[in-house]
Amino acid sequence: MQKRRRVRACLCIGLSVLLLCLFFSVYTVPLTLLPAENGTLYCAKTRAHLFSAAVVCLEPAPGYVVERVFVNGRDCTERLERGRLRLRCLLRETVVTAVFAEAAAADAYRAVFV
Repeated sequence: MQKRRRVRACLCIGLSVLLLCLFFSVYTVPLTLLPAENGTLYCAKTRAHLFSAAVVCLEPAPGYVVERVFVNGRDCTERLERGRLRLRCLLRETVVTAVFAEAAAADAYRAVFV
């Protein structure tokens, strides 16, 4: 009797894990890039699997630099690397926004405040 319960419990746990893996491999969340002035944001995909990595490229217009990058309202500027932002897509829609500033104004700001 005990052995049957143990086998049944193991099968239930195994099936649950299998269904959970299937859910995470099929379910996707939207990845939204909001339009920005004086620059372009682009990504290879518009939907991403849960917890998968996505790379967003930021390309400022000539004479402009990336000032700030926000992912779901949180400042992620320090994670920006060579105009690319690598992020994980979580359980909800991922929204990326960027603010571009004139290169001369950004350099003047850094000289005074940094």
